[in-house]
Amino acid sequence: MGTDKALVPIEGISLLERTAQIALESGLSVGVAGRKPPPEWTLKEISFIEDEVKDCGPMGGLFTALKNTGTDILALACDMPRLSVQALQWLIEEHNQNTLEDGLITSSEEQLQPLFAVYTLRSLPLITECVESRSLAMHDLIRAGRFQFVTLPGLFASAVEDIDTPEILRALTGKRASESHQDK
Repeated sequence: MGTDKALVPIEGISLLERTAQIALESGLSVGVAGRKPPPEWTLKEISFIEDEVKDCGPMGGLFTALKNTGTDILALACDMPRLSVQALQWLIEEHNQNTLEDGLITSSEEQLQPLFAVYTLRSLPLITECVESRSLAMHDLIRAGRFQFVTLPGLFASAVEDIDTPEILRALTGKRASESHQDK
């Protein structure tokens, strides 16, 4: 992307702040793993936890979050501009209706969504092993674990679309990532 995706503004608000607001509106206790609060952060009810083990990507965030909260977590990527309260409430309900071992992984259009998923505290030993061995691919974790899988209803499929390239960002906003970042 050429910039920190979490800070890219969409409709005047950073993707990270937008995701946090939606999670709060969904009734969740919200924490951000893997970073310090960005400059000018306004949501005081959000906690930030820096990664305990650096340079481990999402796996490091899961490790940090599970270790520090001591409870199951709902993991979200911050670069899903179409995320909605309704999609999160659906995931919460799916979590509540299932007896989970390591967690609940969603899929959309046959693609796994490891960052629109629930990870149980029971998955922490497996995640710890992945971090220690530097096996950091989320799909490897999912293959090694005892996860349940659920398909996102078509109504929520767009909620998990993420911004991975400047072209996708332009399609959503009509701006380049660097221009968008400078607007904030």
